[in-house]
Amino acid sequence: MLKVPVIIRHPRPDESLTPLWPSLEKYGWNLDGIWVAEHEGAIVGGVIVWDAGHDIVRVDNLHVIEDYRTRGVAYVLLDAVVKTLHDKGRRVILSTTQDIRMAYWAQKKGAAVGVAAHLIWWEIA
Repeated sequence: MLKVPVIIRHPRPDESLTPLWPSLEKYGWNLDGIWVAEHEGAIVGGVIVWDAGHDIVRVDNLHVIEDYRTRGVAYVLLDAVVKTLHDKGRRVILSTTQDIRMAYWAQKKGAAVGVAAHLIWWEIA
């Protein structure tokens, strides 16, 4: 499935995440909650993992740079996240997607897929 070799890791403080999430660049990041896929020294994909130590974890904002889409990067990235969360004893992952391929992939991995949700973005500061 993977058509390019990637390294899955957390970003370093000196790395820009703007190519993945340009609209979120003005906010602070907890880099421990971000996972990135690196190919030949460049970040080509990422996902935000909201893990507060509960059984349920939120996984959101999956993004792969356009030139790397359909190369399996998202699947490898999510497989690494799922394995790590499982190893930490987490029991449920909540996520949303507008990509039907991702929904099918999640179903193949055992996820329940329901109706689309509305994203609520509420700035409180």
